[in-house]
Amino acid sequence: MRHSWVGQISYALPWGQSLSGVARGVLSGWQSERDRELHDRRAVRRLESFSAGEYRRRSSGRTGADRPNLVGNPELPSSQRTVDHWFNTDAFVAQPLFTLGNSPATVLHGPPQRRVDLSVFKEFAVGGSTQLQLRYEVYNLTNIANFQNPNSQLGSPAFGSISSTGNSTPRQMQFAAKFLF
Repeated sequence: MRHSWVGQISYALPWGQSLSGVARGVLSGWQSERDRELHDRRAVRRLESFSAGEYRRRSSGRTGADRPNLVGNPELPSSQRTVDHWFNTDAFVAQPLFTLGNSPATVLHGPPQRRVDLSVFKEFAVGGSTQLQLRYEVYNLTNIANFQNPNSQLGSPAFGSISSTGNSTPRQMQFAAKFLF
């Protein structure tokens, strides 16, 4: 990734400070944390040419595929990128037999990764230094789909398309109680 930013903000919520008694105990002392992750587009590693590579594997006994030739600009304007067509697939062609392709190791970048998490919690004194913490946590608050890199195998029907969110976490919520001692 070319750029990555992770930030966390903790904030003591100002509710109920002017109250007294039970109302103050219930409404005051709440805290919130917000985590934000922004990751630039990840590099698409090693474009592979299987049409020529398949022949080479059989004739030379080598395993793995070879790099294709780069014959144009693979970047599409962001307005033209979709999950079905993430980059200009016409910018790559299979290299001639018995030659090495000229495509660099990192020529493309996949979609960015974004995530916002939020937690709200309150600690209640139980006795001495012992506390009970009630928490409400939301992961991927905005429910953004973080797609994986596009298929990079020239000759594959899925070449240039994105077909997975990988381990991208959909919005999840949880309630928790912690006993701190």
